Amino acid sequence: MSFPIRRSIEWGPRARIDAPASLKTSEKPLVDSPRLQDYFHDEEERQALTRAMFDHSADLYDRVEGWTGLGRGRLYRRQALQRAGLGSGMRVLDVATGTGLVAREALTLIGPEGRLVGLDPSPVMLAEARNALGIETVEGYAEAIPLPGDQFDFLSMGYALRHVKDLETT
Repeated sequence: MSFPIRRSIEWGPRARIDAPASLKTSEKPLVDSPRLQDYFHDEEERQALTRAMFDHSADLYDRVEGWTGLGRGRLYRRQALQRAGLGSGMRVLDVATGTGLVAREALTLIGPEGRLVGLDPSPVMLAEARNALGIETVEGYAEAIPLPGDQFDFLSMGYALRHVKDLETT
């Protein structure tokens, strides 16, 4: 399995390259971390490479998460959703749903009366979630959710904040 990652041997610092004005949502640079600049030249490249990474890892994602979470992930996610107030019959948008790890636990809490929609930019991850859970899915980014907000009572987002370009917009 190969990834089209540009950083192959380029370990030294690179000059900052700003994205076109049409992609900017704030005065902060899109790739403002010197470390991230070693990986991405601009927002378009960040999105493409992040999507490729998740598309290529979708079939192993749940297994790897089980190892790294020492088997405690399901309980942790369910308890976090309960503490946040998720309950029976609620309508949930799971942003960056991936393979459905958070969505799986949300489904147990909302029951058959509830509704869950998974949103993710990776079509391969969404296919894994649909196949495993039978949920409705939508391809999209957290920064520009392509759904009306009044359809949902609850929004969940696992560890994906590290993958968004602008926290204020998200």
